[in-house]
Amino acid sequence: MQTLLGISVSSIRAGNNESRVIGEEGSRSVIVSWLQGGDVISQGIDSLIIFFRLTFPFELVVLSGPSQIIFLLLMIITSVFIFKIMTKKHFQGYRILPKVKELTCIPFSFLLVQGLFEPDFGSFARHFAMVVPVLFCALGLQISSQQATTIASPTK
Repeated sequence: MQTLLGISVSSIRAGNNESRVIGEEGSRSVIVSWLQGGDVISQGIDSLIIFFRLTFPFELVVLSGPSQIIFLLLMIITSVFIFKIMTKKHFQGYRILPKVKELTCIPFSFLLVQGLFEPDFGSFARHFAMVVPVLFCALGLQISSQQATTIASPTK
């Protein structure tokens, strides 16, 4: 993007956060880039760092208080579920269906894009909530396939 448009990815987030005063209402959870380099490598590393900060938002508890612990736990569970489904062949002893893997790629790709453009954790939570039902569908599809396999297999 930097090569095509002449602007860095982190400058898009910085532009969104420009009018906010850190510490005021609505700006407590602003995502600030840790790396300030303008080259492609530092932008890539910074985007990767922000991806992991969104995936495991420990700093949100520090920024917004202990009321965010529930969100932190839900994000960790969700992230672990996504990575497990995408990287494993079996889930709880059953083969993971290809459709389940495909459904899981939707929230994962959404999370990757959010790592590039989200200005704050509040926006991240609101926008990511839109794709959580897709994870429920994937989980439901996997569980229903396990139950169908269990019912179809002969018992001794």
